[in-house]
Amino acid sequence: KLAVIYNVEVNDNELNEETDNLIEEIGGQQAFNNQLQNLYNWTVDDFQQEILKPLLLKNKLSLAIILDDSLNIEARKKAEEILTKLKDEGGSFIELAKEFSEDVTSIQGGDLGYFSKGQMVEEFEKVAFSLEPGEISDIVKTQFGYHIIKVEEKLTGENNEVTQVRARHILVRGMDLDAYLEDLKQKQFILRFVKI
Repeated sequence: KLAVIYNVEVNDNELNEETDNLIEEIGGQQAFNNQLQNLYNWTVDDFQQEILKPLLLKNKLSLAIILDDSLNIEARKKAEEILTKLKDEGGSFIELAKEFSEDVTSIQGGDLGYFSKGQMVEEFEKVAFSLEPGEISDIVKTQFGYHIIKVEEKLTGENNEVTQVRARHILVRGMDLDAYLEDLKQKQFILRFVKI
């Protein structure tokens, strides 16, 4: 039902591309076919319909849920409050990252270390490479949630082109698919019939 609501689907090209990747990982078409046959008594089509298609659909649906602003009002509000503490109240980025960031970098005050282009998701990277050292971004939304980014340092190459950025961030995670489904379950009246 959620896939229909969010207009999410998996097409044959996506299934075939993922199948080809798995075939390559396993060591060829024959090895893949043998493994499916020996372990599950399945054909490639059975595997695509029973395992691969639901997995790809879940991944796409997870992204749709995370990016749905209407489900992430609280997360957005929390990120805005943190941004206010940073920009208007002069709060310490490191201390606020330790207190509020919802990822493993919080222990180091949100320190991400150095990264080059292509290492971060596009929305994050675009902002990080555009900021000057010491500058703090507005809220940046990615598939992981809401980020506030502070650039610490930029390294440049021969042509004065920025090659690496050292940055910190504060991440406020949005609603993910598992949390959304759990929330739906809590709001529903579910009957389980047991045969006695």
